[in-house]
Amino acid sequence: MGTFGWHHLLATQNIKWESEEAVTYADELYEKIAYLTIQSSMELSQEKGSYPAFKGSQWQTGTYFTKRNYASAAWAKLQQDVAVHGMRNGYLMAVAPNSSTAMIANSTASIDPIFKAFYNEEKKDFKIPKTAPDLNYQTYDIYRRSAYIVDQRWSVKQNAARQKHIDQSISFNFYVPNTIRASVLLELHLQAWKEGLKTTYYVRSTSSDIAECEWCES
Repeated sequence: MGTFGWHHLLATQNIKWESEEAVTYADELYEKIAYLTIQSSMELSQEKGSYPAFKGSQWQTGTYFTKRNYASAAWAKLQQDVAVHGMRNGYLMAVAPNSSTAMIANSTASIDPIFKAFYNEEKKDFKIPKTAPDLNYQTYDIYRRSAYIVDQRWSVKQNAARQKHIDQSISFNFYVPNTIRASVLLELHLQAWKEGLKTTYYVRSTSSDIAECEWCES
């Protein structure tokens, strides 16, 4: 199972991308998604049986839960239910790029920031002019700090917060100006590694003029 629409959600909640509030929100939201996903797989296992390799897995031993410090009463109950009833699925969550899906749903792609508040969605055979979803005088303040402007170090922090709740990988892109120094790009990758990201995907750069990119000059 994946997700999309992260920047859209931040905009509607009036949460700035470059903020501790966004990091905390990612942590809390994806923990809730993880809980409901695991609970659903456990309930499906009661109906159809566990996946073949459940016995001895981290699901059965409880290691999956302790490694993530899931210690609340609700998580303890779910861990117990999983040990008793099993899991229908060995693997549950991954976040794909899904830009086409997001476009159909009129939302934002994956966990990425938008390119611009006004932009063209381009694929091999078409080019569609788009505006950010639910764009208005309130959400524009969140959207205006778009992909090539937002401090990518905050993007890494957000993704590290959600990664611990996702058992597989996340399609995570860096968005940088083409003038970025190699040392800064290296630091981004090292930060991603140190904070526990399983993977990084594309490094996307642009030849367009960047009006504000304070973070990559620091």
